[in-house]
Amino acid sequence: TSNCLTSDELLPLKLKGAHIASFSPLQTFPAIEPGKEIELNSFKGIYFLAEGDDEALQAAREIAGDLGSKMLIVNKDKKIYYHIAAVCASNFLIAILKLAEGQLHKAGEPAQPAPGIEIMFPLIRQTLENVASRGVDESLTGPFKRKEKAIIRKHLEELDPDEAALYIALTGFLGKNN
Repeated sequence: TSNCLTSDELLPLKLKGAHIASFSPLQTFPAIEPGKEIELNSFKGIYFLAEGDDEALQAAREIAGDLGSKMLIVNKDKKIYYHIAAVCASNFLIAILKLAEGQLHKAGEPAQPAPGIEIMFPLIRQTLENVASRGVDESLTGPFKRKEKAIIRKHLEELDPDEAALYIALTGFLGKNN
């Protein structure tokens, strides 16, 4: 069930006559509390990546259907790119939100503590809705879209060196796409 590994990991079983497949969810599962099970609705509407023997894929298709999920047949030689995309979409988003949260903490004052990351949720939701309806490239807004270099420089002046390095890496990436 690894998005990074392929059915080749199961070749010893195939040599013994088993039908094999890689069947992995494109979903995030944070640490689960002891004694608590994963809720089945965590699978509703998600995609499973699958590749392998036809017989094993048929069983995987049934499992996906039972979970209310979709199955995407992938080329095992290209499967790693799906994993990289998933890491970027999930873990990199967390890193960016951590950067945003740090800026919110800097905005706090003794008389008025800084708000938490939850004030960004409507903005994040709208951004995701924009991507869903317009696509990635057409959803860019703000100083990057408008190429406001003076504002970007002001941001960089206020950031710690590690934060600035991430900001520069991201602005450079965005600049290549627009």
